[in-house]
Amino acid sequence: MCMLKSLQSKPDSPPDCTERPCSERKLIIKYFAQYLCSHMQEGFDNATELPIQELFFEKEAEIFSEINAIVDDQDIDFETKVQLLSVPKRKAVQGFLKDLFSFSNVQSEIIIYQFILLKRLLNLTKWSLRATNWRSLVIASLQLAQKVEDDENRLTAKQVNYAYPLLDRDILIRLETSFLTLIDYNVIVRSREFKAQLMNVLL
Repeated sequence: MCMLKSLQSKPDSPPDCTERPCSERKLIIKYFAQYLCSHMQEGFDNATELPIQELFFEKEAEIFSEINAIVDDQDIDFETKVQLLSVPKRKAVQGFLKDLFSFSNVQSEIIIYQFILLKRLLNLTKWSLRATNWRSLVIASLQLAQKVEDDENRLTAKQVNYAYPLLDRDILIRLETSFLTLIDYNVIVRSREFKAQLMNVLL
């Protein structure tokens, strides 16, 4: 069972959001998950060597950290807390991404756009993806990508909260605002950059 499912405290069904099966989409999700896992593992291996750049963005880093929310949430059992605080397996990450993207039938182009924005933030801040910040960063980058490119189908706070209950509407607003600030409001993705990233995924 995907870690995402184990967090659900509500028995009701998720919003009606049909996912379109697509081999290209599956490749993109697989690539995205592999990137996240590799980045997290690298950060875990170098955990004792905190990059000086992370200190410059310490306040912003705290906004994306889920440590306190996970530890303090009384509705999450101990086993699930351990999972959330540990570097996840690629299968779990893929499951999270697949479920998250299914809520508003996110198109492949938006996922690529989101991926580019996320890499842009990591390159600018020199942050490491960690077990306690990758979900917040993924959701924030998706929210921003949809806002720019597909605002009509943008994930609602209710949908995001169903996918990952630790994030409510107020937190989502803070995440998006901080993400935008950290990339210096540069949400433009050139055609050449988009095509290059797509080719990296599909080849």
